[in-house]
Amino acid sequence: MKLYLYKTSDQKDWRFVFPLENLPLGTYQIAGPFNYKKAVFLQKAYRFLPHMARSFVYHRAAQPKLPQTPPQGIWRPYRSETGVYPNDIIKPGISRIRWRCVRCGSGNIDTHQCPECGKTNCLVCRDCYMLGPIRGCRLYLWQSPGVPEYFARELKPQIPFDLTPGQKSAGDALRQALAKGSRKLLLHAACGAGKTEVASLLIADALNCGKRVLYTVPRRDVAREVGERLREYFPEVDCVILYGKSPEKYTDQRLVAATTHQVIRFYKSFDLAIIDEGDAFPYKGNDLLVRAVKRASRGPIVYMTATPTDEMLKEFKKSEVVFIPARHHKRALPVPRFSSASLEKALEGVKPPLLVFVPYKKNVSAMVERVKKCKPDWKVFGISSETENRDQLIQWLKDGTTDVLVSTSVLERGITVSGVTVIVHNANCDIIYTREVLVQIAGRAGRTVACPTGDVVFLAKKPNKPMKDAKAEIIALNEMARERGEILC
Repeated sequence: MKLYLYKTSDQKDWRFVFPLENLPLGTYQIAGPFNYKKAVFLQKAYRFLPHMARSFVYHRAAQPKLPQTPPQGIWRPYRSETGVYPNDIIKPGISRIRWRCVRCGSGNIDTHQCPECGKTNCLVCRDCYMLGPIRGCRLYLWQSPGVPEYFARELKPQIPFDLTPGQKSAGDALRQALAKGSRKLLLHAACGAGKTEVASLLIADALNCGKRVLYTVPRRDVAREVGERLREYFPEVDCVILYGKSPEKYTDQRLVAATTHQVIRFYKSFDLAIIDEGDAFPYKGNDLLVRAVKRASRGPIVYMTATPTDEMLKEFKKSEVVFIPARHHKRALPVPRFSSASLEKALEGVKPPLLVFVPYKKNVSAMVERVKKCKPDWKVFGISSETENRDQLIQWLKDGTTDVLVSTSVLERGITVSGVTVIVHNANCDIIYTREVLVQIAGRAGRTVACPTGDVVFLAKKPNKPMKDAKAEIIALNEMARERGEILC
């Protein structure tokens, strides 16, 4: 980074400035540019030997504002001094002190043959390499999002249905906690209870104050679906959806829906961060992503999930947890039933649409053939994390052009299909099917007003503890909702 020395006619000492646009309007003597060590040495030398200063006259005049400003709050390669503002930060990609990555803060630094500087031992961060390499030989610019713009605005989320008393009560509780200065909150809601709709109340409050909001989820399928819903709820606000290979780009939008991996690019850029399904893979137990979300927010963080882990609950005080036990259509959650019957027996009398969950990717193709053999007239497809046309297959199931989807736990969250029946094959595979995963899978059924009930079957030779715990948790949520008068039956 290069520095300039400057002084006016009435000043005795030289001072630092970078870049020259940071100077107030006026006329100055300018010397430079110099690197930091040379600038410090010459500053002292010019104080005692002013005749040695090789300077030129610089006139700082008012310049018209550009109609478009570059993206703010995101790390990107530093290319020139133009467009740099007083609160911006310019740093080398890898700090030489303790070797830390400027983007993700990781210390997992390696050396390699650099195609840019040509060195054989150039530093590079391994943890966030998939987002584009951060190199020690390059400078990176972070542009400050600035102070929130407070102005009169009356945005209200355009939710296509009325919120239930439980949702309104949860929204009011979260608002009051944020108003009191809470830095982190947990919204514990049943699957399909309308967490996004409750969060939209907080988003509206923040946007009305000119603040920036981040809504982040661990998986890209959910990010796309949630992003589209936020666009429906806030049509007046420019919203960007970011995920791997997303066609959209961040250009200083105030509402961002993104996967947790994309949040690594940001640093203290959002006044409110909402983390949906923070107990899901790959966010759960990933220190890099946890650190990324905390670095991206300069304000409070609201966590939302239907299945908080014990470790997650320990991080919150009782006053920081808000609870919603019932869905918006006021019907009880479908309680899973255990069966030791074969898949063929379980498929008797079942009507499409149908979701069949299997533990591993290697089981998908075999299960597809098995279902086709049992139901030759049905259209059956398989899905896993490696399936490229996942979005299209899910949409076909929603539209009714596909009868069955055989899936791994990749579809345990973020999918809503009206009238779907759910079957979990080998549900006692406790390596994959934990209590949290089984509760989420059971939550795929009965989510819509048109079909508020559904059938959930756990197929296993013998029920294990996660299966029993998942069923007990769903029953407990229904009992709690009945006590509160939030479900009709």
